[in-house]
Amino acid sequence: MRGKHMNQKKVDDNIKNGIRRHIDSIPRIESHYLRQQTSREFIYSGKSLSELFRDYKRDCDMKQVPSDQCDLCNSYRNALGDHKEQLAEKYDLHQKEKELSRLEKQMDKEKIKENFIVACYDLQAVLPSPRGDTSIFYYKSKLNSFNFTICEMKSGKVECFFWHEAHGGRGANEIGTCVLKYLQETAESVNTEELEVIFYSDNCCGQQKNRFLFGMYMHAVAKLKIKAITHKFLIRGHTQNEGDNAHSVIEKAVKRYLKSGPIYEPSNYVSIIRSAKKTGGTFFITFRIFLTQFLQVRHIPLTK
Repeated sequence: MRGKHMNQKKVDDNIKNGIRRHIDSIPRIESHYLRQQTSREFIYSGKSLSELFRDYKRDCDMKQVPSDQCDLCNSYRNALGDHKEQLAEKYDLHQKEKELSRLEKQMDKEKIKENFIVACYDLQAVLPSPRGDTSIFYYKSKLNSFNFTICEMKSGKVECFFWHEAHGGRGANEIGTCVLKYLQETAESVNTEELEVIFYSDNCCGQQKNRFLFGMYMHAVAKLKIKAITHKFLIRGHTQNEGDNAHSVIEKAVKRYLKSGPIYEPSNYVSIIRSAKKTGGTFFITFRIFLTQFLQVRHIPLTK
Protein backbone atom coordinates (compact mmCIF):
# COMPACT_ATOMS: atom_id res chain seq x y z
CA MET A 1 0.00 0.00 0.00
CA ARG A 2 1.06 3.53 -0.65
CA GLY A 3 3.22 4.88 2.15
CA LYS A 4 3.31 1.57 4.03
CA HIS A 5 6.63 0.27 2.68
CA MET A 6 9.85 0.66 4.68
CA ASN A 7 12.01 2.16 1.92
CA GLN A 8 11.28 5.82 2.57
CA LYS A 9 14.27 8.08 2.16
CA LYS A 10 15.34 9.62 5.45
CA VAL A 11 17.16 12.89 5.92
CA ASP A 12 20.25 12.62 8.08
CA ASP A 13 19.78 13.96 11.62
CA ASN A 14 22.84 16.21 11.26
CA ILE A 15 21.20 17.95 8.29
CA LYS A 16 17.94 18.33 10.20
CA ASN A 17 19.73 19.81 13.20
CA GLY A 18 21.60 22.21 10.93
CA ILE A 19 18.32 23.41 9.43
CA ARG A 20 16.82 23.84 12.90
CA ARG A 21 19.84 25.88 14.03
CA HIS A 22 19.50 28.10 10.97
CA ILE A 23 15.78 28.63 11.62
CA ASP A 24 16.52 29.50 15.25
CA SER A 25 19.00 32.13 14.06
CA ILE A 26 16.32 33.98 12.05
CA PRO A 27 15.07 37.14 13.83
CA ARG A 28 11.52 36.62 15.12
CA ILE A 29 8.88 38.83 16.68
CA GLU A 30 5.73 38.26 18.70
CA SER A 31 2.29 38.99 17.32
CA HIS A 32 1.49 42.63 17.91
CA TYR A 33 -2.27 42.20 18.28
CA LEU A 34 -2.65 38.65 19.63
CA ARG A 35 0.25 38.37 22.07
CA GLN A 36 -2.20 37.71 24.92
CA GLN A 37 -3.86 34.83 23.07
CA THR A 38 -0.92 32.98 21.50
CA SER A 39 2.75 32.27 22.14
CA ARG A 40 3.56 31.93 18.45
CA GLU A 41 6.45 33.88 16.98
CA PHE A 42 6.60 35.29 13.47
CA ILE A 43 9.44 35.96 11.05
CA TYR A 44 10.27 39.60 10.71
CA SER A 45 8.53 40.92 7.60
CA GLY A 46 11.72 42.36 6.09
CA LYS A 47 12.67 38.87 4.78
CA SER A 48 10.81 36.87 2.16
CA LEU A 49 10.95 33.06 1.95
CA SER A 50 13.21 33.30 -1.10
CA GLU A 51 15.62 35.53 0.80
CA LEU A 52 15.60 33.18 3.78
CA PHE A 53 16.42 30.26 1.48
CA ARG A 54 19.27 32.20 -0.12
CA ASP A 55 20.60 32.99 3.35
CA TYR A 56 20.50 29.29 4.21
CA LYS A 57 22.40 28.31 1.05
CA ARG A 58 24.98 31.02 1.72
CA ASP A 59 25.36 29.75 5.28
CA CYS A 60 25.96 26.22 3.99
CA ASP A 61 28.58 27.44 1.51
CA MET A 62 30.44 29.32 4.23
CA LYS A 63 30.80 26.22 6.38
CA GLN A 64 34.05 24.80 5.09
CA VAL A 65 34.60 21.11 5.64
CA PRO A 66 37.85 20.43 7.52
CA SER A 67 40.44 18.81 5.25
CA ASP A 68 41.40 16.19 7.84
CA GLN A 69 37.99 14.60 8.26
CA CYS A 70 37.84 10.83 8.22
CA ASP A 71 36.33 9.48 5.00
CA LEU A 72 34.87 6.40 6.70
CA CYS A 73 33.22 8.44 9.45
CA ASN A 74 31.82 10.87 6.88
CA SER A 75 30.53 8.01 4.74
CA TYR A 76 28.74 6.51 7.72
CA ARG A 77 27.22 9.82 8.83
CA ASN A 78 25.97 10.61 5.33
CA ALA A 79 24.73 7.10 4.52
CA LEU A 80 21.02 6.31 4.56
CA GLY A 81 18.95 3.20 5.12
CA ASP A 82 20.48 -0.13 4.16
CA HIS A 83 23.79 1.40 3.18
CA LYS A 84 24.23 2.78 6.70
CA GLU A 85 23.48 -0.63 8.18
CA GLN A 86 26.12 -2.19 5.92
CA LEU A 87 28.71 0.31 7.16
CA ALA A 88 27.73 0.00 10.82
CA GLU A 89 30.01 -2.92 11.71
CA LYS A 90 33.01 -1.42 9.93
CA TYR A 91 32.32 1.96 11.52
CA ASP A 92 32.03 0.51 15.04
CA LEU A 93 35.34 -1.32 14.62
CA HIS A 94 36.93 1.86 13.29
CA GLN A 95 35.74 3.83 16.33
CA LYS A 96 37.02 1.15 18.68
CA GLU A 97 40.44 1.19 17.00
CA LYS A 98 40.52 4.98 17.24
CA GLU A 99 39.86 4.91 20.98
CA LEU A 100 42.42 2.13 21.54
CA SER A 101 45.01 4.10 19.57
CA ARG A 102 44.48 7.19 21.69
CA LEU A 103 44.57 5.12 24.87
CA GLU A 104 47.84 3.53 23.75
CA LYS A 105 49.38 6.94 23.16
CA GLN A 106 48.21 8.20 26.54
CA MET A 107 49.72 5.17 28.27
CA ASP A 108 53.03 5.76 26.49
CA LYS A 109 53.01 9.41 27.55
CA GLU A 110 52.67 8.37 31.18
CA LYS A 111 55.87 6.29 30.89
CA ILE A 112 57.99 9.20 29.67
CA LYS A 113 61.26 9.74 31.52
CA GLU A 114 64.82 10.68 30.64
CA ASN A 115 65.61 7.42 28.86
CA PHE A 116 62.08 6.81 27.52
CA ILE A 117 61.08 9.31 24.83
CA VAL A 118 57.74 9.52 23.03
CA ALA A 119 57.58 11.80 19.99
CA CYS A 120 55.40 12.37 16.95
CA TYR A 121 56.48 13.66 13.59
CA ASP A 122 54.78 15.02 10.51
CA LEU A 123 55.24 17.32 7.54
CA GLN A 124 53.52 20.67 7.67
CA ALA A 125 51.43 21.79 4.72
CA VAL A 126 53.51 23.05 1.79
CA LEU A 127 54.85 26.60 2.19
CA PRO A 128 54.97 28.30 -1.25
CA SER A 129 56.97 31.36 -2.21
CA PRO A 130 56.52 34.03 -3.40
CA ARG A 131 53.34 34.54 -1.42
CA GLY A 132 51.28 37.63 -0.79
CA ASP A 133 48.36 39.78 -1.90
CA THR A 134 50.20 41.21 -4.91
CA SER A 135 48.30 40.20 -8.05
CA ILE A 136 51.44 39.43 -10.04
CA PHE A 137 52.29 36.60 -7.61
CA TYR A 138 49.31 34.69 -8.97
CA TYR A 139 51.10 34.25 -12.31
CA LYS A 140 54.51 33.38 -10.87
CA SER A 141 55.77 29.82 -10.55
CA LYS A 142 55.92 28.84 -6.90
CA LEU A 143 58.89 27.34 -5.09
CA ASN A 144 57.53 24.98 -2.44
CA SER A 145 59.23 24.67 0.93
CA PHE A 146 58.80 21.85 3.44
CA ASN A 147 58.84 21.96 7.22
CA PHE A 148 59.20 18.59 8.94
CA THR A 149 58.55 18.71 12.68
CA ILE A 150 59.41 16.25 15.44
CA CYS A 151 57.53 17.02 18.64
CA GLU A 152 58.46 15.39 21.93
CA MET A 153 55.39 14.77 24.03
CA LYS A 154 55.22 16.06 27.59
CA SER A 155 58.32 18.25 27.26
CA GLY A 156 56.86 20.04 24.22
CA LYS A 157 60.26 20.29 22.52
CA VAL A 158 59.83 20.79 18.77
CA GLU A 159 62.58 20.40 16.20
CA CYS A 160 61.94 21.69 12.68
CA PHE A 161 63.77 20.50 9.57
CA PHE A 162 63.33 22.95 6.73
CA TRP A 163 64.23 22.67 3.04
CA HIS A 164 62.74 23.52 -0.34
CA GLU A 165 62.02 21.41 -3.39
CA ALA A 166 65.23 22.40 -5.19
CA HIS A 167 67.16 20.56 -2.46
CA GLY A 168 64.89 17.61 -1.80
CA GLY A 169 61.42 16.16 -2.02
CA ARG A 170 59.05 14.61 0.50
CA GLY A 171 60.08 10.97 0.26
CA ALA A 172 61.68 8.37 2.49
CA ASN A 173 65.20 9.76 1.96
CA GLU A 174 64.34 13.21 3.27
CA ILE A 175 62.16 12.00 6.15
CA GLY A 176 64.64 9.27 7.07
CA THR A 177 67.54 11.73 7.11
CA CYS A 178 65.68 14.10 9.44
CA VAL A 179 64.63 11.33 11.82
CA LEU A 180 68.14 9.83 11.87
CA LYS A 181 69.66 13.21 12.71
CA TYR A 182 67.15 13.59 15.54
CA LEU A 183 68.03 10.12 16.86
CA GLN A 184 71.75 10.87 16.70
CA GLU A 185 71.34 14.09 18.67
CA THR A 186 69.01 12.46 21.19
CA ALA A 187 71.30 9.47 21.78
CA GLU A 188 74.25 11.81 22.27
CA SER A 189 72.41 14.05 24.74
CA VAL A 190 70.85 11.23 26.81
CA ASN A 191 74.02 9.12 26.63
CA THR A 192 72.71 5.83 28.00
CA GLU A 193 72.46 2.33 26.57
CA GLU A 194 68.91 2.04 27.92
CA LEU A 195 67.37 4.71 25.68
CA GLU A 196 64.00 3.76 24.19
CA VAL A 197 62.19 5.88 21.60
CA ILE A 198 58.57 5.59 20.48
CA PHE A 199 57.39 7.47 17.40
CA TYR A 200 53.82 8.23 16.39
CA SER A 201 52.85 9.36 12.89
CA ASP A 202 50.23 9.10 10.17
CA ASN A 203 50.10 6.31 7.60
CA CYS A 204 51.81 7.91 4.59
CA CYS A 205 53.55 5.04 2.78
CA GLY A 206 55.76 7.27 0.67
CA GLN A 207 57.24 9.00 3.70
CA GLN A 208 57.42 6.77 6.77
CA LYS A 209 55.34 3.62 6.42
CA ASN A 210 57.89 1.76 4.32
CA ARG A 211 60.81 -0.65 4.63
CA PHE A 212 63.41 2.06 4.09
CA LEU A 213 62.45 3.92 7.27
CA PHE A 214 62.43 0.71 9.27
CA GLY A 215 65.82 -0.17 7.82
CA MET A 216 67.02 3.21 9.09
CA TYR A 217 65.64 2.36 12.55
CA MET A 218 67.62 -0.90 12.52
CA HIS A 219 70.74 1.04 11.56
CA ALA A 220 70.16 3.51 14.41
CA VAL A 221 69.74 0.74 16.99
CA ALA A 222 72.89 -0.98 15.69
CA LYS A 223 75.07 2.15 15.54
CA LEU A 224 73.77 4.44 18.28
CA LYS A 225 73.23 4.15 22.02
CA ILE A 226 69.59 3.20 21.57
CA LYS A 227 68.04 0.08 23.04
CA ALA A 228 64.81 0.08 21.04
CA ILE A 229 62.82 2.15 18.55
CA THR A 230 59.08 1.56 18.20
CA HIS A 231 56.93 3.21 15.56
CA LYS A 232 53.17 3.28 16.08
CA PHE A 233 50.77 4.48 13.41
CA LEU A 234 47.65 6.41 14.30
CA ILE A 235 44.32 5.29 12.88
CA ARG A 236 43.60 6.60 9.40
CA GLY A 237 41.45 9.71 9.50
CA HIS A 238 42.25 10.36 13.17
CA THR A 239 45.93 11.24 13.06
CA GLN A 240 45.67 14.48 15.03
CA ASN A 241 48.70 14.81 17.27
CA GLU A 242 50.75 17.24 19.33
CA GLY A 243 52.71 18.31 16.26
CA ASP A 244 49.58 19.94 14.85
CA ASN A 245 49.85 22.59 17.57
CA ALA A 246 53.28 23.61 16.29
CA HIS A 247 51.99 23.76 12.73
CA SER A 248 49.07 25.91 13.85
CA VAL A 249 51.39 28.35 15.64
CA ILE A 250 53.57 28.63 12.54
CA GLU A 251 50.58 29.16 10.23
CA LYS A 252 49.32 31.98 12.45
CA ALA A 253 52.78 33.57 12.40
CA VAL A 254 52.81 33.34 8.58
CA LYS A 255 49.43 35.10 8.40
CA ARG A 256 50.67 37.86 10.71
CA TYR A 257 53.77 38.31 8.57
CA LEU A 258 51.71 38.54 5.37
CA LYS A 259 49.77 41.47 6.81
CA SER A 260 52.98 43.51 6.82
CA GLY A 261 54.33 42.36 3.46
CA PRO A 262 54.86 39.48 1.01
CA ILE A 263 57.00 36.39 1.46
CA TYR A 264 59.53 36.43 -1.37
CA GLU A 265 61.78 33.44 -0.66
CA PRO A 266 62.14 30.38 1.61
CA SER A 267 64.53 32.16 3.98
CA ASN A 268 61.60 34.37 5.03
CA TYR A 269 59.86 31.26 6.33
CA VAL A 270 62.92 30.36 8.40
CA SER A 271 62.75 33.71 10.19
CA ILE A 272 59.00 33.33 10.71
CA ILE A 273 59.34 29.84 12.18
CA ARG A 274 62.14 30.90 14.51
CA SER A 275 60.03 33.71 15.97
CA ALA A 276 56.63 31.97 15.79
CA LYS A 277 56.63 30.60 19.32
CA LYS A 278 56.14 33.38 21.85
CA THR A 279 56.41 31.31 25.05
CA GLY A 280 58.45 28.32 26.17
CA GLY A 281 61.43 28.93 23.91
CA THR A 282 61.72 29.05 20.14
CA PHE A 283 61.48 26.22 17.62
CA PHE A 284 64.86 24.72 16.81
CA ILE A 285 65.41 24.73 13.04
CA THR A 286 67.77 22.66 10.97
CA PHE A 287 68.06 24.36 7.57
CA ARG A 288 69.37 21.94 4.94
CA ILE A 289 71.12 23.76 2.12
CA PHE A 290 72.50 21.04 -0.16
CA LEU A 291 70.76 18.01 -1.61
CA THR A 292 73.82 15.88 -0.81
CA GLN A 293 73.01 16.26 2.88
CA PHE A 294 70.02 13.96 2.44
CA LEU A 295 70.96 10.31 2.82
CA GLN A 296 69.95 7.50 0.51
CA VAL A 297 68.04 5.70 3.25
CA ARG A 298 67.68 2.47 1.28
CA HIS A 299 71.49 2.12 1.17
CA ILE A 300 72.13 2.55 4.90
CA PRO A 301 73.98 -0.52 6.30
CA LEU A 302 72.10 -2.42 8.99
CA THR A 303 74.97 -4.20 10.76
CA LYS A 304 77.36 -2.87 13.38
